[in-house]
Amino acid sequence: MAPEPQLSPLSNPLITPSQLSTSASRLDGLPASLESHIRYAGALLTQAAGILLHLPQETIARAIVTFTRFYSGPEGGSFLLQSAKDISAASLYLHAKLSPTPLPPRSILTTYTYLLSPLSPLQPSPPHPLPLRPAARLPPPPPAAYPPSSAPSSTPSASSSAPSPSPPKPPSPTPSPSPTYKRSPSSAPRPPTPTAPRWPPAPSRT
Repeated sequence: MAPEPQLSPLSNPLITPSQLSTSASRLDGLPASLESHIRYAGALLTQAAGILLHLPQETIARAIVTFTRFYSGPEGGSFLLQSAKDISAASLYLHAKLSPTPLPPRSILTTYTYLLSPLSPLQPSPPHPLPLRPAARLPPPPPAAYPPSSAPSSTPSASSSAPSPSPPKPPSPTPSPSPTYKRSPSSAPRPPTPTAPRWPPAPSRT
């Protein structure tokens, strides 16, 4: 029975299977699943930082390849000794410096600080909303300093609950009659009222 044909390996691979299986992180006791998760998170961090820095995708891809190859093989770096975020930032800075769009170190550090902060979109959201912190209760106000005689009582009494009688209303004043003024007759005789003569005069009868 003829053997099944197998895929021939690449003539110039970036990372060989033996380098992936015998990495320094694996030799230091890091589980394979956790190593794959850290490698994927580092590549994702490099991609997000390159997008925020407006770098071309070619530069970002080269930085991801450099980051991945740094942790491959027994002679490479280990995730237990070298931080993934530091190697990611160094790879991105190196390839951005060799590209037509170099970046200052301050811009890269500011971008990585934002991506690793709690406000970053890369941070996983909690499955349940966090409980709100209860509001701080203010202390009660101090009691007012009243004299002993005029201090209000805290317990209501029967006299205070019953409505107090209203004071009697004063009688309304009666309006006084307005004085009437009478015209006294004059003692002097009134002059006769002149009458206008008729015109033409009536003819006399003889």
